[in-house]
Amino acid sequence: MKIGKKNMLMTWAITAVLSLAVLGMVALSLVVLGAANPSAAEEISEYTVDSFKAALSDLTDEAQVIAVCKEYVHEAEDLDLVRMVQSHWFELDPESARAFFRSERKKNPESARAVYLLGRIADTPLDKIEFGRRVIAIDSQNPYGYRLVLATYVNELFAAQASEDDLALLESELPQDEHLFAELMRLEPEVDYALEFMFDYLDYQGEYESALIILEDARDLEASWAEDTVFSMIYAKLGRYADALKVIEDQATSGVSDGYLAEDERAGYVQYFYERSLRKAKAYDEIIKFYKSQPDFSSNPQALYQVGCMFSLQAEPDQAFAYLDRAVAKGFVSVENVNDDNDLMALHNDPRWEDVVARIEANWEAGIEERRQKVLASKFSRPAPPWILKDVQGNEVNLADLRGHVLIFDFWATWCNPCRMAMPVLNTWQRQEAPGGVRVYSINVWEPFPFKAKKFMADNEYAMNLLFGNDEVVQAYGIEGIPYICVVDADGNIRYEEKGYEEGLGEKLNWWVEDLLAEVDSGS
Repeated sequence: MKIGKKNMLMTWAITAVLSLAVLGMVALSLVVLGAANPSAAEEISEYTVDSFKAALSDLTDEAQVIAVCKEYVHEAEDLDLVRMVQSHWFELDPESARAFFRSERKKNPESARAVYLLGRIADTPLDKIEFGRRVIAIDSQNPYGYRLVLATYVNELFAAQASEDDLALLESELPQDEHLFAELMRLEPEVDYALEFMFDYLDYQGEYESALIILEDARDLEASWAEDTVFSMIYAKLGRYADALKVIEDQATSGVSDGYLAEDERAGYVQYFYERSLRKAKAYDEIIKFYKSQPDFSSNPQALYQVGCMFSLQAEPDQAFAYLDRAVAKGFVSVENVNDDNDLMALHNDPRWEDVVARIEANWEAGIEERRQKVLASKFSRPAPPWILKDVQGNEVNLADLRGHVLIFDFWATWCNPCRMAMPVLNTWQRQEAPGGVRVYSINVWEPFPFKAKKFMADNEYAMNLLFGNDEVVQAYGIEGIPYICVVDADGNIRYEEKGYEEGLGEKLNWWVEDLLAEVDSGS
């Protein structure tokens, strides 16, 4: 699995990241406001998204980051910019952010802006709604109050992200706020988020025909969220399965012609996104039909496994186990997440479950030597492009100085879900299995705010050495998607690489390193 920078939507491995975009850094000649430099505000002539990103582009010190955030909150006129600044501040240090915005509200209790900003970081979903209602009471023409109320319903209730207790509370509160969806549409009839909120509301209520009309309006306005995958989902909920499939097939064709999708990735792309649409519609029978229509279905262990999952979701355990048994017989080996697969949770108390898991594990063990030979056969040699990068202390690390060591480089970003899957594996391997003389570096790239990388590594107590990359090193290494992992030998040549994240990374690390250390020992 990998996430590419150029076109997230055309990379079909992970959905959560598909809606994210990496914004380019704009280099501005600024003096950053730090704890020891209070006069830096005079250097900023205009407060913009670009100047904020530039101000934080080299900062990893928490106090300096908060100082910049505080300045922008005070000085910036654009409330959307202030919202962004507040979000970064809150992510870094929730307590200091809450204390600051409580103080601002206390000084300006009837300020719609102050009430709104405090409401955005309120403790509970219901608190956020109450703050939003207060903003509307202060100024009924202020769209931000509506945004706060409705975004809470969308993100917490409609997406079922709140706790069970909060979901019940939100469900009981929704009737008195339903009219606000139409009110926001009246206030801002051609604004992306107003249409999106109305679409989400209609979708939640099961009014799919009306939701489709809103979606078509949003597409006419070129709203970023009105993607083909959303059309496919709503068609599936309407029972228009052929239309749902055609949307995805057409998107795959465009991806291939535009060069963002390889021809051999087309089938996997269509399968992934069409199944995703059907899952959202809970059209499990249609998923089963789709898999069974594939010419290699009977011999494809992954397809057999997925059909077993669909029967599990429909509370048909006998059918589920029948297809899981067939998947195992055909060599299904994906043992890493089978116990955590939510589709199969209903089967865990069945006496047949442990036997299925044991046989999947046996398949994995039986394939070790074949996998090892395949990994070693992928070996090549290419000089590792030179670089000088900074670590978290601001010290320069020169690749040339690392000659003589076997090196593992993991290029990653905090927003990349496959990266987040790979990093615990790298961490465990470094702590428990890495031989002496091997160094592991996590090189953060495509990250507008380096302090996020530092915090992420610290919060997770990762042992890898953090370095801050740049576009030059990305281009030099030919990286088109992350995570990108490469292994460099003692002579400074890249010998192995992994594009994306796949099950079995831990054993690959062992095989890569054993092979390259053997070269060192033999003097070859």
